[in-house]
Amino acid sequence: MNHIKDLLLLQKGPSDVKLIEEIPFLLIYFFKTHTVWSGIETQPEIIFTNSGITDTQNQHHIAELNTYIENFRRDFQQFSRPIKD
Repeated sequence: MNHIKDLLLLQKGPSDVKLIEEIPFLLIYFFKTHTVWSGIETQPEIIFTNSGITDTQNQHHIAELNTYIENFRRDFQQFSRPIKD
């Protein structure tokens, strides 16, 4: 947990980051134990929950579903193949 405390002490906001290397990273377990927001925390439009194969069901809070879908489609097509509707 020391890593999380270190990140909180950094108090870096978007305007403080000039290079990609300056973006603090979060370890995977942080996403399993905390709700992570990119931007302003708000009521999620939808929450995706995994199938719970392990003992823990993880949640993915989505603030704006349309933005999520647009980004997913763009990224999928960039790294895989075109999506057919």
